[in-house]
Amino acid sequence: MFELHKERILDLTDGGLEVFAHFIENFPGLGKPFLSPFYPDTKPSAHVHRDQKTMLCRYVDFGDSTFNGDCFAFTGHLFGKDSQQSVDFKWILELINVELGLVLSSNQNVQPRKSITNETRKERFPKKENREVRPALLLPYHPPKTKPFTDKELLFWNQYGIDEATLKSFNVFSIEEFYSFSSKSKPPKPFTIRSSENNPVFGYVFTGYTKAYMPFSTSLRFAYAGTKDPDYCFGMDRLPKKEI
Repeated sequence: MFELHKERILDLTDGGLEVFAHFIENFPGLGKPFLSPFYPDTKPSAHVHRDQKTMLCRYVDFGDSTFNGDCFAFTGHLFGKDSQQSVDFKWILELINVELGLVLSSNQNVQPRKSITNETRKERFPKKENREVRPALLLPYHPPKTKPFTDKELLFWNQYGIDEATLKSFNVFSIEEFYSFSSKSKPPKPFTIRSSENNPVFGYVFTGYTKAYMPFSTSLRFAYAGTKDPDYCFGMDRLPKKEI
């Protein structure tokens, strides 16, 4: 299995964008403001932008520059770790690996943690009673159409030390067609992604939820369909049970 390191995580998460999207509930997208998860923010002043030179994503908060940094620093702030310290940085890498299901080699000493959600924000920073809370829009979920892995697809995974048995253990499938809705349009519009020899589609498929991964796509690397349980942590049920 491919070794866990910073550069590989950045490559698999679109420069860290998927890390921010995972830990920030209802993430609005690049360049769009949202409330800081670190203090009782009343006006959206935080955002994630992509550095056009490095193509890496960074968190910037105009309300408090203390928390500015890349996806590793951001994750460290969320869980009380210092990304500048070697031990803490390794912990952060392993947490991201488990939470996002990157299937990279890890000693698996890190226990998955809950993401920052609206519920945990309420516990930290109670909202004003008169603030309007809009219900989430529920969209229909269509399970993807799967197919057997091709030899070329397995070669792609094998270069990272990942075999077909490992893929199956993490519910990774070869996708023939993937169905979802675009959140950028109002109302959301349905779209379909079809796999091809030069642009394969892989999917982490679970009950009511799928994360699609297109490693060779130049326009869309990741796509989502369905609704994930906010308390679910990818890979938790596959960690070795610790004897007490």
